[in-house]
Amino acid sequence: MLWRKLYWLKSPKNAERLKRAISDFEENKNFRNWI
Repeated sequence: MLWRKLYWLKSPKNAERLKRAISDFEENKNFRNWI
């Protein structure tokens, strides 16, 4: 299954989406810690 993940990450659109999801996740984590 790893090769499928790597193949998925090769797509620029998916890489962008993943980056955005990670940054959103980080923001949510910080926001929760702040409250």
